[in-house]
Amino acid sequence: MKSLFPLLSLLTLTACGTAHLEPTVKTVEVRVAVPVACVPKTFPGKQIYPDTKPALLAAKGQDERYRLMTAGWKMRDARLGALEAQVDACR
Repeated sequence: MKSLFPLLSLLTLTACGTAHLEPTVKTVEVRVAVPVACVPKTFPGKQIYPDTKPALLAAKGQDERYRLMTAGWKMRDARLGALEAQVDACR
């Protein structure tokens, strides 16, 4: 009988210990801010405008300088419109 007591106590402790080993699954939602590029990679890079200082100095006359400046203004206006639209989309 004395040799049976340690065996019974061991079985009892084992049974109690395994009853609480059921896996507990808990779902946790974590919100993380993900940075998104405002300017797409397809947006054109820096442009070269025709009304640079060297081009204006090399112009043969006032009418050529005027055409260079007008072309530069039109290009800048178009680019500024595209940039403003992109900035508004980012807001």
